[in-house]
Amino acid sequence: MLPTVPLFWFLLALLLSSCTTPPDQVVLAKVGREKIPAAELQRIFSEQADLYGEDLLSDPEGNFAVKKKLLNSLVEKRLLLQIAHEKKISLTPEEEQSVVKRLTSGYNSGELEKILEGKKILFDEWVGQQKEKRLIEKLIDQEVYSKIQPPPGEIEDHYKKNRHLYREPDRIRCRHIVTGKEEKARTILSLLNKGENFAAVAKKYSESPDRENGGDLGFLARGEYPAVFEQACFTLATGQTSDVVPSPYGFHIFRVVDKRPGRQIPLKEAAPQIVERLRGQKGKMSLKEWLDQLHRNHKITIDEEALKEVVL
Repeated sequence: MLPTVPLFWFLLALLLSSCTTPPDQVVLAKVGREKIPAAELQRIFSEQADLYGEDLLSDPEGNFAVKKKLLNSLVEKRLLLQIAHEKKISLTPEEEQSVVKRLTSGYNSGELEKILEGKKILFDEWVGQQKEKRLIEKLIDQEVYSKIQPPPGEIEDHYKKNRHLYREPDRIRCRHIVTGKEEKARTILSLLNKGENFAAVAKKYSESPDRENGGDLGFLARGEYPAVFEQACFTLATGQTSDVVPSPYGFHIFRVVDKRPGRQIPLKEAAPQIVERLRGQKGKMSLKEWLDQLHRNHKITIDEEALKEVVL
């Protein structure tokens, strides 16, 4: 026979269980008429959990600070998406395709889905979030950054004070062949010394992915490639081929095919870059002012007592 449970305790347990509201029904904030449930906060935390240490989360004040930070980000995101909708700003099909292409490039089939599975997020859901992020970027660019137009005098003054920022360094265009064995590299070098076409030999014998382009490394500036590349290439004359050069990557043969001397970029050519730099500097303050105004002009409520009860 089962043990008898006093009626009082049974009813109390029933009452307590009935008072537990599911996370998707607990409203933490409202942005206009839109509600942000606790479940949404828990979801975003599960995606970012590895950013927060156990010490921070186990401390009541630290735990609440994390929850408040995440909720504020959700509120701001919801507000900005509403503004984008009001202003009829949307992503073009080409922009949406660009987002997907950028997200999936560099991953093998199924690899990205496995990574997302570990973060407990579906691929389509994640792509949707990234499209929303891109839409918000488009909104901010249209409403804030594009409206910052530095006057010509300010552009010229910036250029005069920062000429070093608008100077192109000396560059050389170089091809290379790399192999894992020195003996093979020396055999290849003998072919080149007999007049064989460097690009054709690279395509046939090099073990580097750039062999498909005839070993073309493009135009290099100092500091952009490993030191061994720089030391070999910048000492060669145009058309000259190096000896076999050992490195941690294998055994290389380099040939310089062109040289481009450094130059001071003229103001007219540098102006678009200067405008973007000045927009970036001024944009932080402009963006803050714009966001503050949006918050003042829209009805936003946050239930901090409900937030305290959320379990991460």
